[in-house]
Amino acid sequence: MQRRRVSTRCHSLSGSYPLYSTIFSTLSISTNNSSLSSMNQDKKKKNRNARVARIMAKIVLYTTLFFLVILLLLQTGPVQNLLRKKIVAWLETRLDTKVEVRSMRFYYPSNIVLQDIYVEDRQKDTLLSGGRVDADIKLWQLITQNETIIESISFENITAKIRRDLPDTQFNFQFIVDAFAPRDSVIAADTSGSAITLRALKLDKVRLLYKDIVTGSDVVAWVEHLDARIDYFDPARLQFDVPQTTISGLIASVNQSKPLATPEPEIKDSLEAMEPIVMQLAFNELDIRSTRLTYNNDVSATYGTLAIGSLLVKPNGFDFTNRVIDLQDLVLQHTGAVFRLGQKQEARVVEEEVEQELESQAKAGWRISIENFDL
Repeated sequence: MQRRRVSTRCHSLSGSYPLYSTIFSTLSISTNNSSLSSMNQDKKKKNRNARVARIMAKIVLYTTLFFLVILLLLQTGPVQNLLRKKIVAWLETRLDTKVEVRSMRFYYPSNIVLQDIYVEDRQKDTLLSGGRVDADIKLWQLITQNETIIESISFENITAKIRRDLPDTQFNFQFIVDAFAPRDSVIAADTSGSAITLRALKLDKVRLLYKDIVTGSDVVAWVEHLDARIDYFDPARLQFDVPQTTISGLIASVNQSKPLATPEPEIKDSLEAMEPIVMQLAFNELDIRSTRLTYNNDVSATYGTLAIGSLLVKPNGFDFTNRVIDLQDLVLQHTGAVFRLGQKQEARVVEEEVEQELESQAKAGWRISIENFDL
């Protein structure tokens, strides 16, 4: 009896094994197919992302190479010579005058070096001529926004001839300012008086010839070296912020062919002295060395010479509205001055007007203080 039962149980279990085997096999195949399908989708997604990344990398690489090739071409002589001709032609068209530049070099990103230049004014006279001009100009703003922003500009071995003639009383360089001025018909109330922004100026061995018919002034000046950092400069509004200026080797001669002074009522000088002063001036340091200035006026028989060995000025501040000049340091060394008046009546007029003007300004309430004075 026991053997029969065991045999029957074994038979029933052995009969059920094929069914279980089939089910397990089917489940295993289905699971494997799902895993393979998921793996294929992940692989395709990864391949697609890799393709996009490769395309983007190629675009960045080709763009970089393109700009590198352009920059390299800009450093070659033939390309720079071609650009020089194009820019000179553009300047002649825009300024409507003769412009010559023998050599022009571009240095990334914004430096331009000009050598042996010549620019005429509208009267066909020389405005600018000579050696070398090195400028750091925001070319992108100039091209796209018509804004002339000069980070720095230096002149070396240059001769400049400035004139102001009648009847328009405009300077002979005014057409350059007008050419680069914004062409909008409406100008905002707070727009700067100058369309050109200049932040640093350097002069080396520069000769200036200045003739002003309006004032009768004829000036010849030589600047061995000048270096100025400019934060704000607006002559139209008399607003100047020049943190640091260094001048050395300045030699200037002024000859005036009109009377230096004319008789005026004392009350007029007093009223003028009391008028509000709109000028705003700020600087941190002014350093002048080896400078000689001469003034000659045969009409008024007035002559003067000032020779400065060394002058250093460091102000605390200027408040012209309240007529206050506050200086921290004033150092004047190896300096001499000569002032001479002739026997003419015009010379006596100058003397009387100077005394009258000094009295009027003193009554206006000027206050001048100097913390450290070294003479």
